[in-house]
Order: sequence, then structure tokens, then C-alpha cells
Amino acid sequence: MRWKRGTGADGTAEGALRVRHAELDRRDAPPWDASFLRSILRAALLPGVPLRALAVAESCIQDSTFRDCGALLAAVTKLTVYSNAERGSGTHEALQAALQALVVLVPGVRRLELSGTPAEHVWGAGWSLPSGLPPAVTALRHLEALAVADAQLPSLPEGPYLTGGQTAGMKQSRACLLACLPAVPPCHACMPRLSACSHPHRCPWTPLHLAPAGLTYLNLRGNSLAGPLPPALGAATALRALRLQFNPQLCLTPACVDTLARLPRLTSICLEETCASPAQAAHLARRLPQLQFVEGIGIITGWTGYELECLT
Repeated sequence: MRWKRGTGADGTAEGALRVRHAELDRRDAPPWDASFLRSILRAALLPGVPLRALAVAESCIQDSTFRDCGALLAAVTKLTVYSNAERGSGTHEALQAALQALVVLVPGVRRLELSGTPAEHVWGAGWSLPSGLPPAVTALRHLEALAVADAQLPSLPEGPYLTGGQTAGMKQSRACLLACLPAVPPCHACMPRLSACSHPHRCPWTPLHLAPAGLTYLNLRGNSLAGPLPPALGAATALRALRLQFNPQLCLTPACVDTLARLPRLTSICLEETCASPAQAAHLARRLPQLQFVEGIGIITGWTGYELECLT
């Protein structure tokens, strides 16, 4: 276990905790705590220092691992779950239930990594999601970066996690406001707070502040994506970087090119070890002249400079 204290963008203290090689499914928690993880959190967290980043790696977990941890995890904005195992039933469904139990406690998470174990590694069976993402993940409304790597994910479901919860009307309001910014100054009552204006009838900036930006970074490396791109990807209109490497059955059809061409902010993509042909990639490059084709950069754990730039 490793605890780190730092300073947030607003100058306040915040903490990060990494738990690795831990038996978090133990049932011998102290009698005053509901779970062994809760005991760890209560011992590690400092009074008045919220936990912003949590990593659980190569550990044994189950859905009861996170019992009564909600208040301790409520401030988490970066969550990493890497190569864990479930020793009870040992099924994919049990792992998915454990993930659901954790993610539902961190509704404000902005950067989320759910990674299994690459085939070349020898640690356990790792995290696997052949049944798809749990509902708690697809319901997230503040997500900016998502990596689901080496997890046998079969597809990408629809949900607010791709759009930040924006409806079509909210997107239209944002587009109209952005087009009118020089002509419409912001209300002085709401500009300093960057939040909903108390004068909605006089200040047209209100919808802009209410609408989250949406997902800007998506990494689906090493999964079980097959055939055309998942149609839900077309909803992620804020996306800047897309990683699809090591999905050998994934194809880039003309309809897929049309979908990607409708993502106006997309500037970086990785198609290594997919079925995309050079001709298809060239067609995509013509449709999106700003698009860069990059080699595999890894997953969120090793944030690169470019990927950090996508989140600013």
C-alpha cells in the first residue's frame, strides 16, 4: 500500500492511494469496520485530506470489498483497477459485480482505467469483461478519459459516459453559444463561479456551464471488438484521442469512416493490429486531415504528454 499527499489545482490538500497485492476479500476485518478495505482507508486517510486518486492492482476483491466505503471514496476523480481477481466464485460475473460495487461509489470520477492482464503476462486471469461494461460505468456523467484494456470487452454500449450526459438540445445550445461568444458577453454573476447562472432569463451562458464536456480520451486496447466500430462511438463528439490497437477482428468499413469523420475534435488514433487496411486508413485521413495515426502508447497508467493535453 502506498499513500501520497499532494496539492490540487485549487491549492487544497488531496491524497492518492495505491493498493497492490492485497487480499481485499478477507473476512477478518476489525469488528468496528464493515470490510477490510474500509479499515485500510480509515487508517491511511488523513483528516481533512480528501482521497482524489485510487488504484487497486493485482489484488483479490469481491462486491463486499467496498461495503460502507462510500463516504471515504466520494471525492475520487481518478480510479485505476488493474489485473484483479475474484476468488469466491471466480466468474466473470463476480468480477463485474465487484466493479459495479466500486464504481457506483465514485460518481464524480473523471479518469477511469479498467485493465485486465495482457496475454504475455503470467499474473492470474486478470480482469475480464466479456459481458460488457457494468451499468455504473455507462452511467458516469463526468468522465473525461476511459481505458478498458485487455479485458475481452466485446463492444461499446451507449450511455451518458460518452457524452457527459448532454442531450441533443444541450449540444445545440452549446454550439449556438460558442458561435455567439463575441456578441454575447457572459453574465458577471455567473462567470466567476463557472456554474449555473442565477439570472437564467438574462444570461444565455447558463446551458454552457451546465453541459459537461464529454469523453476526450478512449482506449480500447486488446479487447474482443469484432466487425465494424461500435455505433455508440458516434456519440462521443468531444473525443480527441482514440486507441483501438490489438483488436485483430475490428474492421474499418466506409460506415465506420463516416462515424469517425463526424467526431470533429478527433486528432489522434491508433489502429495497430486491427483489420484496417492502408487504403481504409488513407480514406479516413482524407476525411479528417487533422488526424494523426500513432503507434500504441499504452494505457492511462503511463499518461503521455499528448494524452494529458487531451484532458486540458
